[in-house]
Amino acid sequence: MFLSLNISESGLLFPYEIANLIATNTNILHHYLQEMGRLSNNDFEYSLTNHKAILEALKNRDAQKAKDIILKSMDYNLSRFKAVFKKK
Repeated sequence: MFLSLNISESGLLFPYEIANLIATNTNILHHYLQEMGRLSNNDFEYSLTNHKAILEALKNRDAQKAKDIILKSMDYNLSRFKAVFKKK
């Protein structure tokens, strides 16, 4: 099963869309998070570093920097986990 998202023109999801996505796809998201942990050997240093950097950028009101970090992180995760989900 694949997720289908309605993304705004800006390419972002609104908070209520994110909440709805989580509520309606709990099993898929849980499986994804479990696989992320397994494939990362439960080493979340990269993730923690990125989340701290995003928080710092937001504190500094640097939305572009926060967006860049988020997009880079999403690309990184997509490349790492794409093969796993193709196998199923």
